[in-house]
Amino acid sequence: MSGSRQSTRNMPWRQGCVLPQEAVREFGLVNHEGNGEVCAVVITHDCDLASGTAVEPDVEVIPGLVVSELNGNYTWAKSPRTLHFQANHSGELVVIELLSTQKSLVSKDALLAFNPDSSYSLDGHQLNVDR
Repeated sequence: MSGSRQSTRNMPWRQGCVLPQEAVREFGLVNHEGNGEVCAVVITHDCDLASGTAVEPDVEVIPGLVVSELNGNYTWAKSPRTLHFQANHSGELVVIELLSTQKSLVSKDALLAFNPDSSYSLDGHQLNVDR
């Protein structure tokens, strides 16, 4: 069975994973709203990530930014276009800003060449923001 038809259930990628900077550069992901380091976050749901590439060939990501402070107007999906949430980055709490207008598609096969940036983690509570 070809790789594109196989299930990707064992892939390391999950909703909320952050792409390593090498992948951000490889995929040409930029955030046009700011000048900071891009923090690209997988937004595709886990069930779609687990589907084989013949069914779900792409992964949705948003190239966000680490911002200086949490704006309550943008937390918990209060705004349809801007989301602020906290994440742990190398033991420090940071605020990530995602803008829905920045959403991009990345080939799932290409993404599988990388592992998530393990210096970032989100708790389950943060991941439930869209449910």
